[in-house]
Amino acid sequence: MTLVLMFLLTACGGGSDDGGSDGNQWGVSKLIETTDSSNALNPYIVFDDKDNAIVVWDQYDGARSDICTNRFNGENWSNPQFIKTVI
Repeated sequence: MTLVLMFLLTACGGGSDDGGSDGNQWGVSKLIETTDSSNALNPYIVFDDKDNAIVVWDQYDGARSDICTNRFNGENWSNPQFIKTVI
């Protein structure tokens, strides 16, 4: 599911170094979650009034599901953050 998150956020111009961050062009793909040992599921993306993006998803490792998030401030993505474990 990592690729889905990458493509979804590329459409928003996230991680762009080619002028795409203004929302008028596709941006360069940017990996926003780094846990390759598990599946990233159910991504949701929202934008605030300053076009900052917040993404939340389930990170499932086969035994438990963690809720994780990442933020885009218009220029850069933060590091992925763990929010809560859901059983």
